[in-house]
Amino acid sequence: MLSIVVPSYQRVARLRLSLTTICASLISEVDKGEVIVVDDSGEAKARQVLEEVTGRFPGVRARLVEQVNGGRSAARNRGARESRGDVLLFLDADVLLFRGSLTAHLDAHASGVMTRGSIVHMPRAAIFEDPERGVLTDRARRVLSGAAPTPPVRLEADGSPSEHLLRLGRMTRFERDLHELLAVSQRRWPGATGAHVSIGREDFMRLGGYDERMGRRWGAEDLELGYRAEQAGMTLCHREDAVVLHMDHDVCGREGDHAHALSYFAEKHRDPRVLRLDEYLAGKCSLHEVVS
Repeated sequence: MLSIVVPSYQRVARLRLSLTTICASLISEVDKGEVIVVDDSGEAKARQVLEEVTGRFPGVRARLVEQVNGGRSAARNRGARESRGDVLLFLDADVLLFRGSLTAHLDAHASGVMTRGSIVHMPRAAIFEDPERGVLTDRARRVLSGAAPTPPVRLEADGSPSEHLLRLGRMTRFERDLHELLAVSQRRWPGATGAHVSIGREDFMRLGGYDERMGRRWGAEDLELGYRAEQAGMTLCHREDAVVLHMDHDVCGREGDHAHALSYFAEKHRDPRVLRLDEYLAGKCSLHEVVS
């Protein structure tokens, strides 16, 4: 059985779109599956969205778990504990899942294997609070004048994202470099991006899940799990036929978070090479140099 764990914090418009594509894929690709949304915001809107979406897909097993501001590691771990599947797929609440991705993850599943899919970004979505209905963020409304841009997201009638949406997306430098790294390197932990990764339940529990001591600040808790998986002898498998489209959003307020997370990560594992990831993101070295 496949359990899809979706941590959610505010941004319910993106959650609505993400859940719609997940449910559409479950209906068409998986005999036994479930969705567990872990709402970390303590708001009622996530439950309303879940009920709205699952009303369109009555055959899908979906439920909401609520906690208050525990952070992404705690939310993912809670979803894993509440799940019933032997395969866990972690997806963020701001991605659109493309058809065939669930099949690819299940095909790749084996003991001792983590599987990650490709992540394509949609920068145009960042100015929208709701990328489907055209509601701008407060910041965008202050900056823009005149008519609002056309909303970038339109789903098909069956709830799946169209291939046209991929043409609006782009691969980030990190994603392009990851594809290259995963093709040639034995050290693959930077590919364990939590927005789109699956792992067997037993392996996940044996690793101890995501490190909740990384707290509520953004960044690197997913890569740290990948590092531990690699140290434990697990393989990270990349399936390019599994694809999500990330609906980019405003990231104000995260200043210093990633550097703080990497500092904890490096100190925990006594591996200063981890800090090179910040150098890579600043354009000062290659991704190969991060893992060498």
